[in-house]
Amino acid sequence: MTHGSVVELDRDGAPQRWLSPDGAVVAEIAADRLRISLTGVHDRPISVEPLASQHPVLGEVHAIRAGDSELARVAAVDWQRPARIPAIDAPARVPTGAGTTLLNVLALGAHAAGRRLRYVGPYPTAALWASLHECFVAEAGATEARFTAGVLERALLGDVAEVPIDFVPAPFERVQVAPRAVVHLRDGVERLYLGGATWAPHAPVRRLLRDGDRLRAVLWLAGAEWAEVAALDGAGRLLDGPHPLPPVLSSVLGKAFPAALAGALGELIAADEPPLLAAAVREVVRDVPIVWGDPGADAARTLAGVLVVHAGLWERLAGASLTVLAEALAAALAPAIKLLGQQRLETVPVGAAVH
Repeated sequence: MTHGSVVELDRDGAPQRWLSPDGAVVAEIAADRLRISLTGVHDRPISVEPLASQHPVLGEVHAIRAGDSELARVAAVDWQRPARIPAIDAPARVPTGAGTTLLNVLALGAHAAGRRLRYVGPYPTAALWASLHECFVAEAGATEARFTAGVLERALLGDVAEVPIDFVPAPFERVQVAPRAVVHLRDGVERLYLGGATWAPHAPVRRLLRDGDRLRAVLWLAGAEWAEVAALDGAGRLLDGPHPLPPVLSSVLGKAFPAALAGALGELIAADEPPLLAAAVREVVRDVPIVWGDPGADAARTLAGVLVVHAGLWERLAGASLTVLAEALAAALAPAIKLLGQQRLETVPVGAAVH
């Protein structure tokens, strides 16, 4: 591959091993099983076991495991010669980077076979759309809105119809550049993992910024850089860092959002969502406390059952208009709140009536 990775093929031309440029095995690939090693991000290999059970929606499934723990299940697929992109029943339980790596294995197999693939399953989410673009290129004219149309209704009905969008394989290369730092390369650096957290160009919070010939990994809050954690050259080599994030100092640390403010933010987040998710978002805002604090390398995240919002947003925006502050807080909270809402919807039985 372009940056020195190697894909070993079997006698029939199908991938059987994917090696990084230093010779480390990233994936061992068989038709009915898979083993991936994400050194630098996860300590334990992740395996996809041979077909072992029936899923009420997905039919025959492989178990995705880390050690003895089953994390999720993925619909049956030939990992060496894939004919489709299969659904995963609980993608949020798959460790950071592992889901994208599974998709990349499919891209390697499809590339070797000269195939385009389509997603077949009930969960064509915005998150899957973004992940697919790390290892495929969507057909001309395809949009996220077209891919995700009716996603919540599909999930609740267990609709496993094919989504009619072709994805052309464009696999990435995975290179470990430091003990806890990994980059994904295609046309340059497309993603950085530092200790499990993901940094990417144009990301809303953990952003890779181009600065001449360098890329800087920065925490981006309220439209500006909050802190730099690392710098890379154009080939992904680590030039500086990683550095720990500075402590968050603010007079609002630990203070809860008033119920009226939380409710107003919930309405902003729910406004553009499908009715089912909008209702779940309102339930989350009603039930989960929201406080100012230090969520690490996130604008907001759930910690011990509480939604923690980065107090740096207050320090940056305290003097701004209420409209600007509300929009920034809604943008910060939306990913965490929608994830909690989606998790609530996952507990609704397939085919159940929802009001």
